[in-house]
Amino acid sequence: MPHSSGDPAIGADVAVAKVDGVRDDPSARLALMRTSYRVPSSVDRGYLPYREARPPS
Repeated sequence: MPHSSGDPAIGADVAVAKVDGVRDDPSARLALMRTSYRVPSSVDRGYLPYREARPPS
């Protein structure tokens, strides 16, 4: 469902539709999560690009 308006409401509708589409299928839910966290191969450094969470010093 590509769109280019940038409207957050449309983005929310797309997200809800994707989740509703996999609600009763565990393997489809995992596949959706994999696509949500996929790092493009052009920037893949072998780990997710998130820093370790640490308490404030």
